[in-house]
Amino acid sequence: CIFNVIVNFLGNRKWNDFFIYSQNVFERLAEYKAETPALPAIQSIVAEWQEYISENFYPCSDAMLMYLGELYQTDERFVEYINRFATWNVAEFFGEAIKVYCCNR
Repeated sequence: CIFNVIVNFLGNRKWNDFFIYSQNVFERLAEYKAETPALPAIQSIVAEWQEYISENFYPCSDAMLMYLGELYQTDERFVEYINRFATWNVAEFFGEAIKVYCCNR
């Protein structure tokens, strides 16, 4: 499992912090089901996500963020993880929000 590899690399504490942070992000995104991904509040969440990744893991350029957005939409492991925090396809929505964010910078 991809997440087991990450846990071994990061260690349990950092991984736990990531789980808590990501759950918060995905639950916040789930509140915007009827909205467009371009909504400023959603774009702010994307910016926070990029900053979090850059501060805690690796430099997350717009190109890297765009790639991650594609993974969130196409890799079933990410889709399953992200969508557990909503009753709809928030992974697809997050990927679209990332595209808007990166294309408007």
